Formats: sequence, C-alpha cells, structure tokens
Amino acid sequence: MLKAAPVRAMFREAFPVESVRLEGRMLAPPIGGRPSLVGAAFDYLLRFRLERGFAGCVVRPWVAEVAVAGINAGMLACGGPDAAEANSRLEGARAAHRDYMGTGIMGDGLIAAALDLAQIDAVYRTGAARGFVDADPSDVADLRGLLGVAAGRLGGPTRSCCLNPAFGGASEMVGGADADLVVDGMLIDVKTTRNLSFRQGMYNQLVGYYILSLMGGIDGTDDAGLSSVGIYYARYGLLHAVPTDGIRRAAEGRFMDLFEKAARLMFGPQGAAGGGGEGRRSGAAGRGPRRSRPARRIATGPAAAEHCTGKDGAALVAGPAYNAARKASGGSAP
Repeated sequence: MLKAAPVRAMFREAFPVESVRLEGRMLAPPIGGRPSLVGAAFDYLLRFRLERGFAGCVVRPWVAEVAVAGINAGMLACGGPDAAEANSRLEGARAAHRDYMGTGIMGDGLIAAALDLAQIDAVYRTGAARGFVDADPSDVADLRGLLGVAAGRLGGPTRSCCLNPAFGGASEMVGGADADLVVDGMLIDVKTTRNLSFRQGMYNQLVGYYILSLMGGIDGTDDAGLSSVGIYYARYGLLHAVPTDGIRRAAEGRFMDLFEKAARLMFGPQGAAGGGGEGRRSGAAGRGPRRSRPARRIATGPAAAEHCTGKDGAALVAGPAYNAARKASGGSAP
C-alpha cells in the first residue's frame, strides 16, 4: 500500500521528514551474498532470543507456519517448494527452536533453521517459486556477527514484549500487515541494511504501523498504546526512535479517514478494523491458541514464471479457502 504514489504523497504531506544520515560505525559488515535472506533469518533469531529472555513475551505464529499451511492445502497454482521438503524444514526449525528454548545455546543448527524459515517466508511474502538451498557458511557467519552486535547493543524487554505483532482487523483491512517487534511500548522495525540513513519511506512505514495500531490495537496484548516507533539498524547496533505524540496529532481526523478509504479502495472490504488474531505468551504450556494472519496479496501477471499466485490469481492464501486449509492442516482459523 505504501508503495502507491498517491499514498506516498498523502504520507509525505502529513508526515514530512528530511533524509538524515545517522552517525555510527558499522560493527557487522555484510559477509554473504544473500542480504534479504539473512535479514529475514535475523528477524527470527532476534525474536527467539527475546522470547527466551522474557517470559511474558506474546508470541504469534511464524510466517513460515502460515506459508506451509497454504502449501499443504494446495493453494499454490504453480511450482513452489516441494511440500514434503517445506514440512521437513519447518519441523526441523521447530525442533531447533525447542532445543534453544531449553538450553539457551544458539548454535549453527538454529541459525541454519532460521535460514530455512526465511526461505519459506519468501513464498508467503513474495510468492517466489524457488526450491530450498542449504545454509551457506558465509550467511551463518554474517548472522553470528549480527547476533553479537545485538547482544551488546539492543536491550531486552522489562515490561512488555510482542513478537511479530499484527493489528487486528486493521491488518486485514490492508491485506495483511505485521511488524517485527513491540518492546516496552516501542514498535521496532529491524533492518540489516548497510545504509545508515533515516528516510521518508522508512518513516512512512513506521507511521503506517502506528496508525494500524490506533485502528485495530495490537493482537494478543492489552498495551495502553505505543509511546514511540523506531528502527534498529542491526549492522550498527543503533536504535533510532521517534515519539508517537506528534504522529498521533497529525493523524487524527481527516488523515485517518483518508487512510481507511485508500486501504478499502486498494484491498476491498476486508472487514472492520477491530478484533484479530491471538498470540501466546512465552513460558506458557504448549503453543496455545493460534490464529492465522490475514491473506497477503502476492505477485501476479507476466512474472508468473518467477512467482506463484494463489489459484484465484490474486493471493497465495485467500479467505475461506485458506481458513479451511488452515483447519485441515491442524491450525486454527480466525
């Protein structure tokens, strides 16, 4: 949604920000040649670390779990990863995660599992129809560097924590939206880019998440609201935060109405902004009740040779068909 030119213009007018080059030294230079994959894997590993370190963390289903549910239900109209291998790699990642939660040792096996989850995520987020590749040693080393920086620079929660948060019906309204972290009232977007700058597009993303939280709340939490939003630049160990007071003042009234109208124009009537999925708190027995994320729209059209769409030509997992698939594969539907 934020990539559409009229929406970008609307955000730029209401929330203007000048590009700023931040000050800092790169502590974890890129090593491998798959930066997007490393970034997604790091998100998983960082969430695992926070989950183990804070018993009250709200933990939502992994994106990879939702993607595999769609694969199992035959929701891909073309190619994609082999279902048996996708399930095998997901189960391997679950086992590695259980071991880590018990031992606290983040070994190469868990890092390789996070890289597998990142590959599964690509199916869900972009519809990429590619097979799996095993963990590359350079990617493992890259992730170890990022984890080392985070251990010394990014503090853990003291009051509240929500991993991979979504925003109830507001997420549904925009075709599916989830953020990286909410820690002690701050929404944090994690970036592994080597570019240490804060730009309008980044600010738009943070503002967008905040507006969704105002409209739909944060699933699985009873938080009073977000006090700030920020970006954690993982290669620099730098957290750049912005208070939400000014954002809220600028968003109230006409902008919120325009935002909702734009969302409904682009995604259709996906449901009222309210309600939504559930999470579980770390430390609770079992994985607890779960709900799927709203369907995400993925690539369609001439790129079909490189991307898969759902059988309806619009989404990987879609509405009632996906909910039925989720139930059939052992999950729960919203």
